[in-house]
Amino acid sequence: MISVIIPAFNAADYIERAIKSVLTQDVTDLELIVVNDGSSDKTLDILQQAAARDSRLKIHTIKNSGAFAARIHGVKNASGEWISFVDADDTMRPKALSSLMAFDNGDRDIIVGTLNLNNEQVFRHGISGDISPTEYTGAILSGNTSIGNYGKLFKRKLFSHIPDIPREIFQNEDLLLLLHLSSQAARIYIASDTITYDYLFRNDSISKSATMPLEGWLALFGLIEKAIIIHQKVSPSIYEAFTRMRLLRLYENVILCGSFFDPAAPRIKSIITDASKIALSERDSKMLRIISSLSAQKTAYRLHHWKQKAKHTIKKVLHIK
Repeated sequence: MISVIIPAFNAADYIERAIKSVLTQDVTDLELIVVNDGSSDKTLDILQQAAARDSRLKIHTIKNSGAFAARIHGVKNASGEWISFVDADDTMRPKALSSLMAFDNGDRDIIVGTLNLNNEQVFRHGISGDISPTEYTGAILSGNTSIGNYGKLFKRKLFSHIPDIPREIFQNEDLLLLLHLSSQAARIYIASDTITYDYLFRNDSISKSATMPLEGWLALFGLIEKAIIIHQKVSPSIYEAFTRMRLLRLYENVILCGSFFDPAAPRIKSIITDASKIALSERDSKMLRIISSLSAQKTAYRLHHWKQKAKHTIKKVLHIK
C-alpha cells in the first residue's frame, strides 16, 4: 500500500484539487491521509464531504502545529509500506505513483521524481540513477536535487527516528527531513526524467512569503549539522557543501531580506571560519566578504533593494506580469 499525506491549514480554496489528483491515481492499493492542521476556514467541511464520497480518504484534525508536525502525524497513522507527500496547494501528476513504483526493485528506500514548476519549467536534478545516502546528502546540501519532500516515495520504516523540529524553523525543514531520511536509507534512486508533481509557487503561503529570523536559520544549521554528523561518516565534500549552503542562506535569506548581524558573534564567526578553510567560487567568496562585514551587509541589501525596485518599475511600465 502507498499512503499519501497532505497537511492542510486553511486550504479551502484549493484542497479539492490536491485530493482529486491523489484519488485519481492508477494504483489500486492507496490511502490518502489529510491532516487538518487546526484550520479555521471551511477546510474540514470540504474534507468531510470528500471522505463521504471516497473511503480511501482519512481525516485527522490536530491543534495547529505547522506543516512538518502535520506530516509526521500523518506518517504515524499511515498503513502503507510507502509514503508520499503532497502540499495542499499542489497536485500530483496523473500516474505519478505508478511511475515511481516502476523503479522499485526491492533495494531502494527512496525514489525521487521531478517537478513541474508553475507550469513554466521542469526542475532538473544534477544527479540521477542509483546513488548512495552520502551522495544524496551532498546533492541535497548543494542544491543538485530537489529539497522538498513532494514528488517522491519513501519507505515508511525510514521515519522511525525523526526528531521534532521547533516552530521557529519554518523554512528548509523539508531539507532537514530529507537528510534524516537519507541517513536511514540503504539506496536512493533519482528518476530525473519522470515528472510526477505540479508545484505551485503561491506568494501568500507562509513558508514562501514569511522571512525566517536569523535565530531560526542558526537553529536549522545546528540541526542539519547533527543530522549529517551523527548519522553519517561526513566526508570533506559534504561538510564543504554544508558550509556553502550556510553562506547562501545567510546571504539570500537574511541579509537580502533586510536583517543584519554581527560577524563577530560566535555562531556567525564559526561559519566564517569554516568557509575560510575551503575552496570557494567567486560568488561564494563574494558572499563571504559581505557576511564578514556589517557595513557590507547593509550595502548589499540597499543595492539589492534598489535593483528589485527598478525591476518592478520596468515591468509595470512595460505591463509585464
